[in-house]
Amino acid sequence: MAEPVVSMILLTHNRQDLLARALLSAVRQSYRNLEILIYDDGSTEETERFVASRRDSRIRYVRSAINHGPCIARNRAIAEARGKYICWMDDDDISNIYRVEFQVAVMEKREPPFLRTAAEVLKRKNAEGWKARPQIASWLRWVTPTTMALAEKMREVGYDEEVVCGEDVRWELGMTLRFGTGMVLPYVLYYRDRKPEDRWSKKYSTRRPDYHEFIKLQVTRKQALLEAIAAKGVERWPVQLSKQETLDCLVGGSPP
Repeated sequence: MAEPVVSMILLTHNRQDLLARALLSAVRQSYRNLEILIYDDGSTEETERFVASRRDSRIRYVRSAINHGPCIARNRAIAEARGKYICWMDDDDISNIYRVEFQVAVMEKREPPFLRTAAEVLKRKNAEGWKARPQIASWLRWVTPTTMALAEKMREVGYDEEVVCGEDVRWELGMTLRFGTGMVLPYVLYYRDRKPEDRWSKKYSTRRPDYHEFIKLQVTRKQALLEAIAAKGVERWPVQLSKQETLDCLVGGSPP
């Protein structure tokens, strides 16, 4: 059976230096049937020239002439994606080289609505961890950019464009409400390298004069989704797979 195409989407805006590191972890994925889609949300740097210098036929660059912010950028990026599955990676983060391989194996066998992985904050002591054999998380920390889902379901729910931040959390709640509870892998397959104030969505949203009104709207819509999920009797938080349940999905039953 042919391996499904996975669209790995990197959203970026004026962070070419960080994008280089994120892109390196994408092209080195053990899972090779990738479309690496770089969606440039109106950068003023030489991002297009930088991407063009990377000689890999799997890389596709799409640029918006206008900086719309992450909510609109996510919808436009998933509309462009050609894969059966879509997974995200922020331009200042790093994926373990086995990330996509693990997630595809579980998606194909268990068919959850969406699938997260454990994550760690990137530090000096684990700076090379993205190249190594995946490890079980000492405690489960996960973040929304680790998500993989069927492209058709991701587009069906979509991202809320009327708010300027927190769209990924509300998307996950919308997925849970419509399709059921997601899953999360116990393996550390993602490394986040930022402080809260460095988040792209934070920088974009806080410079708007109507920022506080958007925050109120965000909270209201999030609460409405949580109440709808509770009324439906669905578990809000993704179910954690055990190590063995994860390994049972992999070819050969063991990590690479």
